[in-house]
Amino acid sequence: MKLKNLCIIIFSIILSLVLCSCIDEKNSENDSSNEKVYNIYDFIDILENNGINSIYDNIDGFKKSLKNCSEKDIVNILYNEKYSVSTKHVIVELSENINNGLGIVERDLFEKTLLDKTIDNSIRIAILNELEFDNDNNEVLEKLILEENSTITTNALRTLERVNPRKALLIANKIIENIKQFGDYQIKVSVMVKSDYLKDMNKVQKYISDIELNKYIDLCIGLFEISDDSVFRDSVIFSLMDICDIRSVRAIIYHEGIDEILKKSCVSKNYLAFEKSLNSNFSDSDIECIVKALEIEPIIEIAELLEKKIATIERYKTSQVNKVLYNAKKGGYSIDISDIDREPKYKWE
Repeated sequence: MKLKNLCIIIFSIILSLVLCSCIDEKNSENDSSNEKVYNIYDFIDILENNGINSIYDNIDGFKKSLKNCSEKDIVNILYNEKYSVSTKHVIVELSENINNGLGIVERDLFEKTLLDKTIDNSIRIAILNELEFDNDNNEVLEKLILEENSTITTNALRTLERVNPRKALLIANKIIENIKQFGDYQIKVSVMVKSDYLKDMNKVQKYISDIELNKYIDLCIGLFEISDDSVFRDSVIFSLMDICDIRSVRAIIYHEGIDEILKKSCVSKNYLAFEKSLNSNFSDSDIECIVKALEIEPIIEIAELLEKKIATIERYKTSQVNKVLYNAKKGGYSIDISDIDREPKYKWE
């Protein structure tokens, strides 16, 4: 009898648990059915009607709507003229959610759209930023660099420089050496890439020949002198000052056409150039350049470095040098040399 009662109690407990589980499952189904599910066109309607900020209130639903989309769906939206550029931007930037969260799997359609000049340039740049490139998979970037002359050219060569620096440098050199065949965007970004290369060579203490460096200096100064575009002119001078070499510093600070603000920036950014020069077999012209630099922008650390290196050399103990050192140490400003990046950015070989 006791055994029978025990069995009845156990059966009752099991039955209760089963019933509770069923109720919970039913409630869960009800909760799920109450959750609003968007398809991609609900998503677009919200963006088109309420503006870009509406994404923040609906982001989870938007991402879920994209899971059922393929590359073809997204590209069709990008070619649909009734949708705004801002909406298309959001679609591209959230494309990592397509294909059930796998992102862009079949990239051919996206690459064709990227190369299509009828698509808004900002959308194409957004596509470029979403696609993954590597050391080998970068042919589309080369096409954008060599066949176009716009902001997308800049983005393409900068992306190629990140994934394949050597190839980026080869293309930059090709553009620089055939400069009359290319446009301002192509030239400007090529000068930047060449600057990155020369700067990294200086950081690893690799010798840069006078021929190579003077050719680059002449290029930058020449472009500065013939261009009427102030943004372009400033850009090539910034590229020139970035290479961390006293020879480029000299070309900038002695040039009468370059304004004082750019010269000051050149001095403040080139502690490494002065250090490298003073730690090697410096010449009288190097010392003159550094003294001139301190007259333009008195920086305490540069003055201290110069004073230390010429302390035992009598011919440098002139009234001009003494005055410049005194003024820099007394009235100059300090830079944090420990914060200077001494590591190369890329592997070029």
